[in-house]
Amino acid sequence: MARRDQRRLMSGLLLGATVLGSGGIAALATHAGGARAATTPVWVTTQGKVVHLNLIAGYGSANAGFNFDGAAHGQMTVTIPLGDTVDATFTNQALGAAHDVVLIAATRTLPAGASTPALAGAASPRQGFGQRGPSSSPALKFSFVAGKAGNYMLVCGIAGHALAGMWDNLIISSTAKAASVTFGAAQSAGSVGTSAAPANPTQFVSTSGKIVKLSLIADYNNTNAGFNFDGGAHGRMIVTVPLGDIIVATYKNNAATGHDVLVVPYQKTLPTHSVPTAFPGSSYGAPSFGKGGRRPGSGRPPTGDPPAGGFPGVSHTAHTFMFVANKPGTYMIICGYPGHAIAGMWDTFVVSSTAKTASIAFR
Repeated sequence: MARRDQRRLMSGLLLGATVLGSGGIAALATHAGGARAATTPVWVTTQGKVVHLNLIAGYGSANAGFNFDGAAHGQMTVTIPLGDTVDATFTNQALGAAHDVVLIAATRTLPAGASTPALAGAASPRQGFGQRGPSSSPALKFSFVAGKAGNYMLVCGIAGHALAGMWDNLIISSTAKAASVTFGAAQSAGSVGTSAAPANPTQFVSTSGKIVKLSLIADYNNTNAGFNFDGGAHGRMIVTVPLGDIIVATYKNNAATGHDVLVVPYQKTLPTHSVPTAFPGSSYGAPSFGKGGRRPGSGRPPTGDPPAGGFPGVSHTAHTFMFVANKPGTYMIICGYPGHAIAGMWDTFVVSSTAKTASIAFR
């Protein structure tokens, strides 16, 4: 190339740099060298006898964000050589939902909550009953020795989150030479407990003129590990009320775990937390963005394991709320605590233009 042409080329490049700026130069470089690959976190690495494990809660939208490293319902399997030390880093990227991680022995019956790890130290530190959201949740470190071969599970220990699918597999292997991670199909685990309806379901609803008395008891029995109303979960209880009737609802929480109750529009995709109520006043204990519900205490519902004496605002006494069923249609009774509805703590509420009295059925 002639010197004159070289000078012209250099002059053009300098002019382009002035016009485009550093971002434009980077774009040109990317175009010239091909598209840059997206950066993917490294979930596990091995250095000698030390395994570095990276666990990110709410990594993407899989399972409504109730996942570790993008996997839920056992889709991820981490394998650790027997005797290695695991240095784990836990981060929560979920918006508005508190999470933690606890290593437990593998089980077909998913726990309602968990705080005691299967191996000493194999749980993220807890600060304020779990870490909430990326802006307030620093990376937390914890370490444990993989000293006993066998099958384990990484679960979120906050009430309802494992039931909602926030669990994956961890294997401590006597034959593995290095740590590894694989991703596969969702797996089945957990038990919904007894599926039988309560002996006398009519005890929960009655009609007197235009007044319907409805009793809603959280954790009535062991159905769905206690995540139920009146023994109904996963929509299996159907409450039908006549259009225009006044609903006088009595709510009681039998569980040590915090729960609330809301009647909300039917959701094809189960909500991860509270949503606006379907009728003014149709909630008890709902966060402030519900419409018209009463709520004990202040602030958002507590999360994680309860301190000694239970959560502030968790009451085992009966509370009453009232609303008018003035719009026909199919609605849902849900618990608005993060993860509880997708863990199955929801039932069906029907406002009927033809029903003469309120009724209740289990399917």
